[in-house]
Amino acid sequence: MKYFLRYKKLYRVLVSIFLLLNIEGSAQEKLLKNIISDTTYHTSLDITEISGNLLSVTYKTLPGNQSGQLQNKLWVWRASEVPWKYAPMAEQYLPKDATESGSYVIENLKIAIDTKYIVCYSVGAEVTQICTCTTLDGNTKSLEKRWVSIKLIEVNQNSISFTYETLSGYLPKTYNNWFGVWEGEASPYNLTKALAKGTPSDDSNINQGSLTNLSMDIGQTYTFIYFVGSEESQAASIIRFTMR
Repeated sequence: MKYFLRYKKLYRVLVSIFLLLNIEGSAQEKLLKNIISDTTYHTSLDITEISGNLLSVTYKTLPGNQSGQLQNKLWVWRASEVPWKYAPMAEQYLPKDATESGSYVIENLKIAIDTKYIVCYSVGAEVTQICTCTTLDGNTKSLEKRWVSIKLIEVNQNSISFTYETLSGYLPKTYNNWFGVWEGEASPYNLTKALAKGTPSDDSNINQGSLTNLSMDIGQTYTFIYFVGSEESQAASIIRFTMR
């Protein structure tokens, strides 16, 4: 009888979790019912080769980015997370002819075993403009990737609500992050006037935000962009969506 009651209690807990997940999924679907489709873009970084004194990386940034001319940069620390206030063991601007995607070799490193490294990419010259990182274990050579991400949670003709996630230890408000929405398939490298702009409310690296007092038309495409610096070229993530 004792075991039966335990199993019955466990069954009730599992059923409750199942129902909660389904309710949350249905709610999310309902909140985004006003969108026909959406496409997300973000910057990513991969390590393709490791040796005793060099790292080979490939990168893919946002469509249209001229990474060399816009002072995009690679960074390396001996750490598992970015130590924002401390100098890296290496930093390197991309070549002037670098574009939105490509590869690069960081030389003159000393990769030790049993040591973690973090390799990062910034969309500007400053460390505060880092938008993606890959963590490397010098012993097992395992990789863990993170990037600045955004996700729509509710959209209607008058407002947008969303979540954003930056890197661990990052301070979005202090580091001049901002976001905005534009009509059409807008590019951060050739922007017109925004329908609305906003800034993070605090320095939490994971939070929610919103833009209100909008007037978005059914059937029209819009572009939502999150920036990790004050310049328009310092965009980290994009969502393009079409209103239903």
